Amino acid sequence: MNEQFYKVLHKARVNKLIYFCARNYAVNKGSNNIQSMDVSTLRSDAGSSCIVDRPDDWLKYEYDLDVIVPVYNTGILLKKCLDSILEQSTSYQYRILVVDDGSTDPDTIRFLDEYEKYDKIEIFHTKNGGLPAARDYAIARSKGKYFTFVDSDDYLYENSIERMMSVAVSENADIVEGGYNNISWDDKIIHTYNHKNGILEELYGYAWGKVYSRELFHRIEYPLYGFEDSITETILKPIANKIVGISDIVYAYRRNRKSLSYVMQGNDKSIDSFWITHQINKDRKQLGLVNDQQYYEYMLRVIQLTFRRNIHLKDEYQMDLFDRFCAEMNDFKDYKTNNSLYSDLELAIKQHNFSLYKLWNKMHMFE
Repeated sequence: MNEQFYKVLHKARVNKLIYFCARNYAVNKGSNNIQSMDVSTLRSDAGSSCIVDRPDDWLKYEYDLDVIVPVYNTGILLKKCLDSILEQSTSYQYRILVVDDGSTDPDTIRFLDEYEKYDKIEIFHTKNGGLPAARDYAIARSKGKYFTFVDSDDYLYENSIERMMSVAVSENADIVEGGYNNISWDDKIIHTYNHKNGILEELYGYAWGKVYSRELFHRIEYPLYGFEDSITETILKPIANKIVGISDIVYAYRRNRKSLSYVMQGNDKSIDSFWITHQINKDRKQLGLVNDQQYYEYMLRVIQLTFRRNIHLKDEYQMDLFDRFCAEMNDFKDYKTNNSLYSDLELAIKQHNFSLYKLWNKMHMFE
């Protein structure tokens, strides 16, 4: 069955009966007789922990907020990004830390030179190391009691800093998250995401659109993988003492076709989806974080996402990723999903049934 066939089945909504028949066949047949091939020959594990040993004097701060802006070849979009931060009306003292991650685009370089004149902006030029390395570079040099991240092709709405910071201070929160708009290239709103005001149990899985306390990153940095924002939900959320949401829309998120999520499609770098999960699980143990039902459900979602991100791989490599995830899930043997959508994925993992795993993932790829 090719990809188009699966898509037709899904769109026609006739897939349930056919899936049921194929599922029973896969369950009875068991796993395919496929010899796995080592994915590390395509993309090796960076072995990059999110745990860092910062000195205690790093906790000292000089003003209220650092706005961290990693930059790589975003051209004219950089201007709108920086202007939106400079034009914030707020009672809080803030500084903008711009990390040029080895940009080569002439427009980007020109704007970086132009904005060096502003007292609020400090620009650092580094060799190209990727988004997490740029963020870590700025965090290490930050001097704010809080900080927030803004990607250089996105921008802040008016009063975003004031709205998030006022809640962070009044609530003594480690994380304050606002709402955001997913916008098109011509700034039209595609979709709006926002919370009710109050304590949050869930976070959007992005680094941006939030204010973080300095203490939260005393022993944490971004690991040097793709999908580094994974630590938002898996590390930062569980170690935070208090997380508060605000209903205000504070951030405009522009889906960049040069961004990681696009660039990694059909690219072996997407194997990082597994490697970072593997490293996070090790880091969680070192930090003393206990697995629970919520994290189990998260792991099932990641397994689905990793298959989707790596659909371009041959079955032999997919089999290796499946084997590796089954090993990761040994820590969750006594758990059972509360989401009926994942029942067959859960069964495939518990039975180590690659045929069912592949079938389930392909039939749910287009949801």
